[in-house]
Amino acid sequence: AMPCLCRLGTLSVASAAMLGLDREGCALEELVIVMDPDEAPSFFNIFLPLEQDDRRTRLQRLAVHMYAPDGCVKLREETEHAICGGWCCIADCFLRDSGFITFSAATSHLLETVPCQLPWADPLKFCLDLVWYNHGRVPASTPLDEVLPYHCSGVMKRPAGTLVSGSLRPSSEKPHASALSMSGRPRPMSNSLARRRTGIDAGSGVQRQIFAWMGMKLADAIDRCKHM
Repeated sequence: AMPCLCRLGTLSVASAAMLGLDREGCALEELVIVMDPDEAPSFFNIFLPLEQDDRRTRLQRLAVHMYAPDGCVKLREETEHAICGGWCCIADCFLRDSGFITFSAATSHLLETVPCQLPWADPLKFCLDLVWYNHGRVPASTPLDEVLPYHCSGVMKRPAGTLVSGSLRPSSEKPHASALSMSGRPRPMSNSLARRRTGIDAGSGVQRQIFAWMGMKLADAIDRCKHM
């Protein structure tokens, strides 16, 4: 049996698949993984049983550190939308109601990919850790006596998105059929977490963008990622 762990990192996608996140007794509130962006469909598969059973994990913070030893390329817009849809589905449906995903990158090149634009599409569900993880360093899990860290996109410079093909590229953002701006209500969060979210007033509306892929089912996102 797996020991009663609350915070765990740093794991590969293959190791994370062995955790049994879909088990009723899984008590993890934080998980830190390191992955190649091409492994996104494999990681999404870990959460697929939860979609089938309509259940959530107890995860409050999912930290995703991206590295690409063979480099990364600009994806087709359809594939990019599937990737965004998969991450949004995990954040909205399979973490705690107030849970969020933190992205970080091993190189500045990876900061230009589409996951690093998600904190500006939905700042309550996504954030970006801009710590420079060089010389093989990776993020670690948070000590139990510390508050789970949240890095507010409102107080940092947004990446230019040079490797983004679709509507999340900053230069392409303007009102159109698949991207509408609205004021979203903040999701419930603990007082300690709210204090960490510097720049976001937990008692007022926050600006959120709505894209068509935000309502994508995880199974559909995985299927559309097959031809990455």
